[in-house]
Amino acid sequence: MRPKIILPQSFSRRGLAFEELVRRLLLIYFGYEGIFSKSYLRSASGRWTQLDSILIKRGRAYLLEVKFQKSPLSSMALLPKINFARQLGCSGLLLVTLKENKKNFSGNNLDGFVTNLLWEELYAPLSSNYSNCYLTRDVEPLERENSRFFSRNGNSLEWQADLLSAEGEFAVVPDDVERWLRRLPIMKGSSQLYVDKEGKYQFKTSDELAEGIKELIAIEEALSGFSATHPPLLADCGLALAESGAATPGQVHRQLIFRGRRVLPQAVSAALTDLKLMGLVEVNHCRQFMLTSIGREVFTLRKMDYLAWQRAFITWKPRSTIRASGLGYTRENLNAVREYFERIYLPFRPYLKNLFNLNKLRGMLDLSMYIENKCSQLLPKGRYLCLKGR
Repeated sequence: MRPKIILPQSFSRRGLAFEELVRRLLLIYFGYEGIFSKSYLRSASGRWTQLDSILIKRGRAYLLEVKFQKSPLSSMALLPKINFARQLGCSGLLLVTLKENKKNFSGNNLDGFVTNLLWEELYAPLSSNYSNCYLTRDVEPLERENSRFFSRNGNSLEWQADLLSAEGEFAVVPDDVERWLRRLPIMKGSSQLYVDKEGKYQFKTSDELAEGIKELIAIEEALSGFSATHPPLLADCGLALAESGAATPGQVHRQLIFRGRRVLPQAVSAALTDLKLMGLVEVNHCRQFMLTSIGREVFTLRKMDYLAWQRAFITWKPRSTIRASGLGYTRENLNAVREYFERIYLPFRPYLKNLFNLNKLRGMLDLSMYIENKCSQLLPKGRYLCLKGR
């Protein structure tokens, strides 16, 4: 059996996992070296542009663009990235897709600049080197016996469910399961992943985790999916849930529109996810968002308890870890904070990832300052402050 690549269920994370997989394959089997990975650079026009990676081969730099989609791409759709690659002085754009795209890049002065690598070309070395196994996005082989997965060093993880789907070279599992399978090589002994009565994934291991790993995993879990939403939108979404009791992202969006708040549906979904990661919101069995016990202390009908929000925020694992580090948390030293955690996570790469990037750090700082500012405005005789316009 040809090896199958384990990818997460949600489409956005599946795309990110595929990007990381492609990058590792290019580094391992195709002679490229990486100098940038999943970052933002400012173009000559002053606009920030996201890039997947910049790779070097034989002294030439290539901007990597990975598309996990079956529909063909046109040269017009790629034109912004092509222009950006030229502004950076790259020798070409390296495009990786699931399907053939070369016919779309003729003319327009693109011949020779865009190199379209197909997934089947990247998959060929895996098919030659591995068989009868699963591979994580980090190209770590896992064997499966019934409901238990095994890593090369003998660690195992039991998951009492079947794969969600298996199409071609890919096997799709829930996002939480994919993360734990990816971490399996650094776990100890046998572990179990199960779903509790509330529908939440719980992890249980027969051995103590290696020193420091448990803490780093907790931080990664808390930051995975954190979007650093604009603080006032977090407050508005929390108040909407306080009023409705439970609601889907679409229902919360309609509530905000009715109140005159102009916001995109995607921003509302991101805000609800951020509140969930901070422990203020949970998802019920109907897939509706609702306030937790801590969330109900923070968000009440038309009122906010900013002191309760501050208490909850400073005990949130990522924020409390930064406080415990003793590093000053200001706009001037965000890079120093990021580099500090890069060094801590470095021995455990690629199984654990430092998610303290500049965007998340900046967003956490903005939220901290927002809450502190609101707390300083509390009326002398009361601890609650009504939001303006409510």
